[in-house]
Amino acid sequence: MYGAGATKGRLASTKVLTGNRGRTLAHHSRRPQWGGGEGVRRSHPGEGVRLTRSFFTKAGIATIALAAAAFVPAVAQAQFTTINVAGQAQISDPDPTANPTGGTLIIDFVPVGGTNGTIFAFNNNFGIPLFTAGQIADLDATVSGFTPESTPFISLGGYTFTYGGTTTGGTFGPIFLTQQGPNVTAGFNVFGTVTGPGFPDTRSFNASFSAQFNNTTIGALVNSIDTGTSTPIVTYSGLITVSPIPEPSTYALMGAGVAMLGAFARRRKLQQA
Repeated sequence: MYGAGATKGRLASTKVLTGNRGRTLAHHSRRPQWGGGEGVRRSHPGEGVRLTRSFFTKAGIATIALAAAAFVPAVAQAQFTTINVAGQAQISDPDPTANPTGGTLIIDFVPVGGTNGTIFAFNNNFGIPLFTAGQIADLDATVSGFTPESTPFISLGGYTFTYGGTTTGGTFGPIFLTQQGPNVTAGFNVFGTVTGPGFPDTRSFNASFSAQFNNTTIGALVNSIDTGTSTPIVTYSGLITVSPIPEPSTYALMGAGVAMLGAFARRRKLQQA
């Protein structure tokens, strides 16, 4: 006679498996079976270990890949670099007689004359101290765009901004004039490349500048420029935005994921051979 536990143990050691084709197989073993159940091939204990390792290998690769994919946008967002700048400038027509309709205008940054003006750094995450002074090139404006009068376009706090181009289609080529109540706002956008401390390579930048002329109209402002009168000197403000800078840890994480995928692919190929 067997006790309840012994009976269960003996029944567990004798199993009848029905295959997919209706064959009946009797198997007697005192060893525990791996992968039992109807229609399921019995596996050796070692296979379970291999399957477990394979599962965790795939899970590890998937985890690293997902972590890298989720981490990159967060780092990119955190590493967007911006700087607020300001200075003074005026707009003039260098030869109103030859170009009575303003064929070429000059944005002359203060100090007036020469080919460069002064630009100041304000709030930024470049690490540039507030009120740091730099240089900005005067801009010759035509209906087709800008031409800086010197290079680089901006030099500020150890960073060098190289002019690349501008958008056109404004009131005069790249210059946009907007009437806002009794005042006129003038603005323009430029883009290019920048190099400097902390940048692993050459980055791209976009910058927007604007200034306000008080108690005037667009017509009056354009007419004064066309007749040879420069606009009053006004204070401008600008925002420069540099493309995201991934951190080294991002590259390391992505590289680890790619390496593991490659190793897994090679191992699978060897197993299939």
